[in-house]
Amino acid sequence: MPDLTTADLVNVFLAIAADRGLGVAAAGVREFGGLTDDTGTTLHGALTDLFGHGPALAGAVNGSLILRLDPASVALTAGGHFRRFGPEPPPGAAGKHVVVPGQTLAAIGLELQGYSPGEADALVALARVSASASVGQAMHPRPGATR
Repeated sequence: MPDLTTADLVNVFLAIAADRGLGVAAAGVREFGGLTDDTGTTLHGALTDLFGHGPALAGAVNGSLILRLDPASVALTAGGHFRRFGPEPPPGAAGKHVVVPGQTLAAIGLELQGYSPGEADALVALARVSASASVGQAMHPRPGATR
């Protein structure tokens, strides 16, 4: 089986997170992945960048990804920055949401960079309790790691 690229992993992640049913999974990945923020960056591009860069993962640990399923809209908080992808939901509007904690985003990215699940969990735990530069440095890709 071929290795997943970061972009492939983002597609799988979006299929799971934006689950509206198996029959519409591909359409959901295209819809959510194509949502843009105010800079024109797509959600797919932002997640690909996040999962592929260790220092960005350190900032994601205390953030979150919130997907509103209908209408499609996403809020990403990472590194102290808030980004909205897609339209702002109407005030007071109820809807089904999926929340992905920042710790989960960071662990996914670390495992993609070659860390074992246990190592990824340990680095995430360290990042949660420490804002030291050493944790951010530790989250750089391992030498020789493939993506």
